Amino acid sequence: MINIIIGITIIVLGIILDQVVKLIIASNMNLKESIQVLGDFFKITYVKNDGAAFSSFAGNKGFLIFITIVALVIFGYLFKSVDFKKKKLFSLGISFMISGAIGNFIDRIFRGEVVDMFDFVIFGWDFAVFNVADIFLTVGVGLLAIDVLFFSEKEMIKEIYDKEDFDEGIDRDNSNEG
Repeated sequence: MINIIIGITIIVLGIILDQVVKLIIASNMNLKESIQVLGDFFKITYVKNDGAAFSSFAGNKGFLIFITIVALVIFGYLFKSVDFKKKKLFSLGISFMISGAIGNFIDRIFRGEVVDMFDFVIFGWDFAVFNVADIFLTVGVGLLAIDVLFFSEKEMIKEIYDKEDFDEGIDRDNSNEG
């Protein structure tokens, strides 16, 4: 139960942070206004995006809402497996992904588009403007990928080797060699 409480707390705090930052930007800046933070490298720029990442699927609000609902159902199913003691990266990753998906979902439902503000130019390339929810989604995917690539496989192998049926099968196979 404590794992669910920790996960829900992370999700709620992420959503609150995302929505407060968006509210501050939308309330205090004009659309397409920029504030330089670190020269041309990093600016706060108020833009709206009716698409997904890099404005893909622009103008397809219904489709994006549907995809978000499907993703949240999948994330919700995975969320049942959170365990912040045994599966830290997995649990944080799923919690962050849910938080980010809900943050942008709220925008799509109530604003009709997503508020973005973080604007970077990296090595001359003007990166897509993004928001706090996007950060949570990206970090969540990264944590989940690290968990799957480097930790989950070891846990699955350990679970297999800990099963008596599997161990007995190995013993039978080894007794035939000789």
